Amino acid sequence: MLATVDYSHVPVLDPPRGITANFIDPPAIACSVLEVSLPLSVVSTTFVLVRIYTRWRIVKSMGWDDLLVGIGVMLAWVFCALGIIEIQYGYGVNIWNLYTNDVIDFLKLDLASQIIYYLALLATKLSILLTLLRLGSSSIPTSAFRISVFFLMAFIGIYSLTSIFITIFGCSPINAAWDIRIENAKCVDEAAFWYVYASCNIVSSWAMFGLGLAVGLQRGLFGRGVGNKVRCCLGFVVAVGCLVCVVSIIRLVLKVLYLRNENFTRFKVYFARWCEIEITSTLILTLLQLYPVLAKLLPSQFPPFSAHNQSPSFTPCRTRKMSVSTSTNSQPSIPMSRVSSRRNVSLEESEIGLNSNASGMSGGPGEKRVLGGSVGKKNAVVKTVVYDVKYEA
Repeated sequence: MLATVDYSHVPVLDPPRGITANFIDPPAIACSVLEVSLPLSVVSTTFVLVRIYTRWRIVKSMGWDDLLVGIGVMLAWVFCALGIIEIQYGYGVNIWNLYTNDVIDFLKLDLASQIIYYLALLATKLSILLTLLRLGSSSIPTSAFRISVFFLMAFIGIYSLTSIFITIFGCSPINAAWDIRIENAKCVDEAAFWYVYASCNIVSSWAMFGLGLAVGLQRGLFGRGVGNKVRCCLGFVVAVGCLVCVVSIIRLVLKVLYLRNENFTRFKVYFARWCEIEITSTLILTLLQLYPVLAKLLPSQFPPFSAHNQSPSFTPCRTRKMSVSTSTNSQPSIPMSRVSSRRNVSLEESEIGLNSNASGMSGGPGEKRVLGGSVGKKNAVVKTVVYDVKYEA
């Protein structure tokens, strides 16, 4: 039974020795969270809006991955908003400067932010896997790849939904998860639970990174024919993918320290920063879908790649194919291989050749004297140039 005490004016903890509690204007560091969460939320939203606009207005083909990434960015904003609301309940303040009721409200919001965090990562990772499934189906036409993607999707869904269930129903009674006044409550081992969740999250992040590299290798995105701009884009995606994996490990270490620290209202600031970084970097990874769109809109800057080999399926510049044949009225002993050839030349080079040949023609269009005689005489070898003009994208 709860005692009839006004907990709105009961301190949660006694301050450490030599420190005086300050309940009127306590120092706080929550503003440093806003300095990270708000800019990152704006950046992730900008990237996602570019993707959705491109898929909707330019490609005119929306998919489930686009819906999931939209849900992910909305949940990221909810996570940011909950952090702002928590400020008025002691977020970033030393716990000995807070009353019991404030900490109870803080823990309620903290519980909600954990659930939103799980859902945001779930939606974003499923979006990335659906994108990999579409991009990799043509380049990796094997059932093993599809099975790997579906297995990873099921794995992420199971551990994420299980974590949400444990977060909500992990204590008996349920409200013991946030009400610190309840005594003799039974709760799951939070440290063990977090170790399991973080380990699953790290494994899934590295597995997604590996699948993404496999798709890139099969589509020839790391071949010799790749231009510098494409290499920069791929390097950016690879760097962000590595960042997601590394942040998952850092966040695990900080969470362990967070669970062991009594001053959790202040220490959560450091932990929440990395949560924001992980959500944002995962959302940015969904931009790998935009490369085929860039290849369609800017083929000269982002050339398309073959889905079955490692070489680019594009020609660096527009070409004209020029075939050269000969007709001889005398001295047929000259080898044909010396005057007949077929080669690919650039558009500019062929224009120069056309102009130069026009000035030296004899007897007909495309003819030029190559051996002996003078114009109008028959005892000469004449080279006839036939231009077969073809344009290749």
